[in-house]
Amino acid sequence: MTKNMNKTISITAISSISPLGVQPKEIWKNYKSNAHFFSEKHKALVAELPSEIKKEIDALKHSNPKYKALDNSVLYAIYAVSYTHLTLPTSDLV
Repeated sequence: MTKNMNKTISITAISSISPLGVQPKEIWKNYKSNAHFFSEKHKALVAELPSEIKKEIDALKHSNPKYKALDNSVLYAIYAVSYTHLTLPTSDLV
């Protein structure tokens, strides 16, 4: 363990963040739509996070000095876990 990694942390939750969205109703609506969420970038198909989610993650990164050095995957987890309280029963998604 390096000098900067002397504390263990864990994030425990079930959540999702993807080009389909972050909120369960939004994800389900987009999943059922006929639209795709791919675009071409540098001659490759990519499915990017929506720009509003990217802006919110950037704001999260700058909201705390300790967050500036975090890997994006950790920021995504922190951001997505903030929506776990919106978890819906499956019957609401059908």
